[in-house]
Amino acid sequence: LVIEAAQALGIEVRQTKVPVETLLNAPEAFITSSRRLLGAITNIDGKPHGSGEPGEDTLSIFQEVRRRIESMAHSSSST
Repeated sequence: LVIEAAQALGIEVRQTKVPVETLLNAPEAFITSSRRLLGAITNIDGKPHGSGEPGEDTLSIFQEVRRRIESMAHSSSST
């Protein structure tokens, strides 16, 4: 769901192992799981990552995922 949402927003998606150096230099990053859905990485080893706040892409993806979940819930309750 997160990958589909990101792609729908035109955000490039790659599933790969990321070296720590790449992560440290990324302007923003997030993690996803079935339990947490989507979580911005705002610090690494106690140090702020990026701006220390969720980034624009992370927030956009989160909003799109929520929209899709709400749409699915609405669709299933209509049937």
